[in-house]
Amino acid sequence: MIPQNIEEALIAVKEFFYPEELQEIDESPDIDNMIKYHHTVGRAMRNYWGLWKKGTKLKEVFKKLGIHHPDDISSIILNSFWKERHGQPIELEAQVKKYIDYWAKLNEQADNSMPIEEEE
Repeated sequence: MIPQNIEEALIAVKEFFYPEELQEIDESPDIDNMIKYHHTVGRAMRNYWGLWKKGTKLKEVFKKLGIHHPDDISSIILNSFWKERHGQPIELEAQVKKYIDYWAKLNEQADNSMPIEEEE
């Protein structure tokens, strides 16, 4: 099943994990450990759910929130999955803001590093 929204994604993502991994996630006290699934489960989400393609429903949901990069989408889903399994609020707005701020800062740094033409 290709999820059409965030709620469906949080249900569907479970299918990408082995039972041992789910147990490890449940026992992990630190959300930062979810980064270890970026190249496995995260890649599966990005590829199987069409997050690299334009116009998929799940990608459009995130695009409306201001999230455009498939890596960011899969990271938000993975972190939300951890939070949900640990009985914590997903805090989607805060997660989205983190990525928007990251890209804004990166773009600002890129703009500031452009060479300035000297006047003659």
